[in-house]
Amino acid sequence: MEPISTVDTVDTVTTNDPARLLADAEGLRARTRTRLSGSGVPLLLFGTLALLAVPVARHATA
Repeated sequence: MEPISTVDTVDTVTTNDPARLLADAEGLRARTRTRLSGSGVPLLLFGTLALLAVPVARHATA
């Protein structure tokens, strides 16, 4: 008898049951949101710094 659902080391889900697949996908989504919680502000600041570096680099090479 084959298993209902298997999860390998990279969190991919293999199943033949659509309801189980949806439940597993919801679990993965919830875990991802938990792991990424609070990462928006640092990413925004890093992006702003990267954009501000362009004029500085242009001035340095001129």
